[in-house]
Amino acid sequence: MTALTLPVPAADTVEPLDARAVLGLTLQALGAERVALASSFGAEDMVILDLLAGLVAQPRVLTLDTGRLPQETYDLMDAARRRYGVSIEVVFPRHDAVEAMVRERGLNLFYDSLEARRACCGIRKVEPLGRALAGLSGWITGLRRDQISPETAYMAALKKEDFELMVSAEFVARGKA
Repeated sequence: MTALTLPVPAADTVEPLDARAVLGLTLQALGAERVALASSFGAEDMVILDLLAGLVAQPRVLTLDTGRLPQETYDLMDAARRRYGVSIEVVFPRHDAVEAMVRERGLNLFYDSLEARRACCGIRKVEPLGRALAGLSGWITGLRRDQISPETAYMAALKKEDFELMVSAEFVARGKA
């Protein structure tokens, strides 16, 4: 892992800052080229993207295309590309793993059980996101603490020791933006 530009500040130092300051501090501490917004293009992610675009000319933005996204998500991705002039890294699950999963368990296996949902998320979300985050020092997400439960298997799998910092909407989208 690459050394940090600045030490990552303690949470109590960051907590009183507004959203723009939290993101600026993150980019300064880790280096803008070593941080990415992992976006699903939800409301929180769009606020974060708007703030990032005001801080750096080309924020790194990545998204997962699980193969099950609604057309509106693709339309919003294209609108974000045009509005902010950003390149969006679209990451896909490995097709052979998806094909094998669907062949063995069906298209909608995630309705069958918690175990089946975890298996599906592992193939469609965890593995691709792990590839996308490789080499980064930090990542920014629109997920809030209240959106993450112990049953959310793919989030648990992403708690990797090789990340210095994950900035979530907990700091960014709390009405101070």
